[in-house]
Amino acid sequence: MKQYMIEVSHISSVHHYNDSRIVKRMVTSLLSQKTFKVKWVAQQASLSDLPGDVCFDLPKVKGKIWRMLYLIPRVFHYVRVSRSDYYHLHDPELFLLVYFFRSKKFILDIHENYWISIENKQYIPLFLRSIIQSLVRAILDNAVKRAEKVVVAWPSISDEVDIETFVIQNYPSIVQETDNDLHIKSSDELTFLYSGLICFDRGFKESLEVFKKISKSNNCRFILIGRFKTEHEKRYFHDNKGDENIHYYEWMNQKELYSWMRIAHFGFIFFKDLPNHRYSVPNKLFEYIHMECIPLLNDLPFLSTFNRYHSVGLTGNICNLDDFINKIQKAIDNGLDDFHINHKLIKNSFTWKSQEKEFLHLYK
Repeated sequence: MKQYMIEVSHISSVHHYNDSRIVKRMVTSLLSQKTFKVKWVAQQASLSDLPGDVCFDLPKVKGKIWRMLYLIPRVFHYVRVSRSDYYHLHDPELFLLVYFFRSKKFILDIHENYWISIENKQYIPLFLRSIIQSLVRAILDNAVKRAEKVVVAWPSISDEVDIETFVIQNYPSIVQETDNDLHIKSSDELTFLYSGLICFDRGFKESLEVFKKISKSNNCRFILIGRFKTEHEKRYFHDNKGDENIHYYEWMNQKELYSWMRIAHFGFIFFKDLPNHRYSVPNKLFEYIHMECIPLLNDLPFLSTFNRYHSVGLTGNICNLDDFINKIQKAIDNGLDDFHINHKLIKNSFTWKSQEKEFLHLYK
């Protein structure tokens, strides 16, 4: 007798076609099981690393208005004519689908705290933010009550939801280790690393200043990987990088990135104290731990609590950089081995494998 296969459609109108959480973890985990059929519905989904028959392309557009005009109607049509057992939605603008298809089973995946993120939208006039925030809260609160299940990426988001949630942490997939001599930490040169969106809100200016001061008394280099959020931030970098040993890469593949993490001694996570950062759980933290790269953490609630318990990095207030720099220099002088021992002790507890069983249970 042929075994019934559960069909799951993962749908996003915003995320990249090779999104690390959705594609590299969730969809890949489902494809590894013999009991699931999967569809990945996203902008240019067929460009992903997934098999072609898994992908359903949405056209590439920029901006929320164009998404609402061109993408949402296509998603609406896809849900109407398809026969998936579950529709796993990854963007709040898609959550409205639960109001139109009462007979379909929707799983809402809340990647960040949308309830408070409006506070950080600088392009929205201040007097409108509270009004829009109340409207968003009302829509989201009703949507989650109508959904089959609700997934959250951070434990703190559960506090905003009145129903039971599944916490699926965004821990990295098992990273392939390398024994290549080129991918070991040098004792002659300290390597500092940042990868991700380069912007002032993520402490780019402070990271650059810390590196420049540390490099005055140490042999250092700074590996900066990512795209600049605005031209203003790009100009700031070129105007202020000076003659320091700074290497900039706009993009590199995951294997190259992990190789640099393996080489790096320190990795910056200088997110500023903003509503959408305050209780965030950056995936980069766990990647650094796995590659034994010491995270440098701004003193935000989750980050400081995590580091106080596990002692995997250095925590400080980026508003007081001199104190932070003293902590880094003291660690350099005393040796970094204790941090690496702590990384080895805990790193296997913070990988996608530890979340996969709970994730697969969503569809049972």
